[in-house]
Amino acid sequence: MTRAIPLVTAFLSGGLIAGVTVAVLTQHPPEPDDSGAPTPDTEKTARDTAAASDSSRQLQRTLTQQQQIIAALEQEVAWLNAIVADLKQGAAEVRRSVDTPRQKWFDEAALQEADIPAADIATLKQEVEALELDKLTLRNRAQREGWGRTSKLRRQLRAMDEAFAERLAPTEYDRYLYATGHHNRVEVTDVLAQSPAGSAGIRPGDHILSYAGKPVFDRTALYRRTTKGTPGEMVPVRLQRDGEVITVYIPRGSMGIRFRSTRAMPRQ
Repeated sequence: MTRAIPLVTAFLSGGLIAGVTVAVLTQHPPEPDDSGAPTPDTEKTARDTAAASDSSRQLQRTLTQQQQIIAALEQEVAWLNAIVADLKQGAAEVRRSVDTPRQKWFDEAALQEADIPAADIATLKQEVEALELDKLTLRNRAQREGWGRTSKLRRQLRAMDEAFAERLAPTEYDRYLYATGHHNRVEVTDVLAQSPAGSAGIRPGDHILSYAGKPVFDRTALYRRTTKGTPGEMVPVRLQRDGEVITVYIPRGSMGIRFRSTRAMPRQ
């Protein structure tokens, strides 16, 4: 009887194991979730994708801002280079004037050659001589009072010139500059083919008369005009080419040209 117990135990154990094995083998795998509810993995993937998209947009905004800053700095450098070039040119003219006669206060003959009416020449000459007399009086006073070589004198002289320019119409100011030996034109010397100026048809040799409705008489003034207003805004540019005045339109900003200040006969 005692021998039968292990046999029964073994039989029962074997049957139990076989039953468990059959139960495991006959179990069906879990059905996939077709309810459409997001799983933890898909939610994480969506969050990662959204974060990457936000980072991409932020990088794009940063890149755009950096490009705008670089463009503004390039404009500033070009403007400063133009000022330095004008200063060098002015210094060279001063050196040349040491051994040459001084420029006339007002060159009537130059305006006569440009066929400016005699009455207009006489009126402008009277105004210019009054301005120069006032400037001489100011210099004399500054010298006597001990500030003849200071920035104070330069500021006051510049203010007198600016006030005089504001009193004159653009045509009159053009004549004044020409008759007193100053630059009165901006000449294009080179154009980038794919630039706004190149696309608008601006050519080397063109004289730029105005930009965005404002007259320009030297390249420093033109640089200042291009850095004002809304970038990309379409503005008119008036040109003089072979005696003919034409108007083109370009986006406000860098024009893609090289140019210099020069002198040319004023228009009637």
